[in-house]
Amino acid sequence: MEKNKELWIRFYILLFVSSLAIATLSVLIFEVIWTGVIAGFAVVILILPITLIKAWTIVPHQYEYIVEIYGEYIGRPLMPGAYWLFPWLGFVIIKNSVFMATQLMELFLNDQSDGNYGKGSVEFIDLSVPVRVAFYFTIFDSQLSTYATNDLFRALEEKSDGVTRSFLGIYTLREATSMKQNFTVHSIATMADVRVEGFSEEEAKRVWRDSDFYKCLRKWGVEPDDIVISDFELTPEIERARETILLAEKEREVSLIHVGTAENKKQIAIKMAEADSASEELRGEGVKKSTILIGQGQSIQASLLASVGGIPAEQLVNFMVQERKWDSVKPTDKVIITNGDNNSGASYGAQVAAGFGATQSVTSSASSETAVNTEAEKEIKTEKKKN
Repeated sequence: MEKNKELWIRFYILLFVSSLAIATLSVLIFEVIWTGVIAGFAVVILILPITLIKAWTIVPHQYEYIVEIYGEYIGRPLMPGAYWLFPWLGFVIIKNSVFMATQLMELFLNDQSDGNYGKGSVEFIDLSVPVRVAFYFTIFDSQLSTYATNDLFRALEEKSDGVTRSFLGIYTLREATSMKQNFTVHSIATMADVRVEGFSEEEAKRVWRDSDFYKCLRKWGVEPDDIVISDFELTPEIERARETILLAEKEREVSLIHVGTAENKKQIAIKMAEADSASEELRGEGVKKSTILIGQGQSIQASLLASVGGIPAEQLVNFMVQERKWDSVKPTDKVIITNGDNNSGASYGAQVAAGFGATQSVTSSASSETAVNTEAEKEIKTEKKKN
C-alpha cells in the first residue's frame, strides 16, 4: 500500500498548489485579498470531502480484495476492514473481490439450459438423461483465483462438468440412481467404480489428491469440497422406456428362476436314476455272489454225501432239483402236490437225510480229532519250554 500513500501525498500537494493558484489568480483579478482566500478554501472544501467519500472502501467479512495500483498487483490482498483507496483517474482499481468461504455452483447438464454452466445431457450406458449437479468448493488463495485463470468460474464449471460426465458414463441409469448417495467428490475425481466389491471411500480419499481434477483446482487456488448428484430429470418418454426395461428385467429374472428350478429337478432326477442303477447293480452283484456261494456250498455237500453217505450222484442231483422246485412253489388252495413212485421224493429224502447225518458225524469226528491233536501239540510245546 506504499504506492497508495504516495498517491495521497501527491494528491494533497496538488490540491494545495491548486487552491493557492486559484487564490492568487482571484486576488490578481479582483484585487481583493479576501476574495483569493475564499476561492482557495472553496477548492479544498469542495474537492477534499468528495475525494474522501469516494476513497472510503470497506472489505466485508470473509472477503479479500485484489487491488492494483498503476496496473500492478500490490502484493497482498486486502483483508476485511476499512481502507482509503485513491479514487481518481483509475490509478487504483479493485481487480477482484473474492469470497473465502464455501461456495456453491449448480450445473444443469441438459440440452435446453440457457445458463452459462453445463450444456448437453449426460450419456449413460443405456440412456441420455439431463442431470442436476451441485459442486461445492472453497477458494483458499485469492491471488491464484484471480490471476491463474482469466475466468475462474467458467473454468470450474468446465472442469467439474467434464469429470462428472466421464464418471457417470460408466454406469447405467438404474445403477446411477441407486448408487448416487455413494458418489462423492473423491470417487468422482478418481473415477473409482463404486460397484466393485471392496470399494472404500477411505481409499478414494487417500489417492484423490493425486487426481488431475484436484491438482488442477489447487493451481487455481480452489479446494474442492464435494460434488453432489442432485437429480436425474427423466422425461415421460424415458420414464416409459425405463418401466419397459424394468418389466423385461423382472420377467428375465423370473425366467431364470424357472430355468434354475427345472435344472435342479433335472439334476435330482439324474442323481436318483444313477442311485437306482447303482443300487440295482449292487443288488445283482450280491445275488450273483450269494448264488455262487450257495452253489459252492451245495457242491461241497453233494461231494460229502456222495463219498460218505453212499448216495448215487444221479439220485442226489434229482433230489436237489426237486427240492428247488418245491421251494419255488407257494402253497395255495389251487395247488395240488402229488408224490411219485417210492424211488423218488420221500425215499430220496430219507437217503439224503441219512447221508447228512453221516456227514455231520464225520465232520464232528474230524473236528474232535483236530482238537485232540491241538491239545497234544500244546502239551509237547509246554514240556519243551520247561526243559
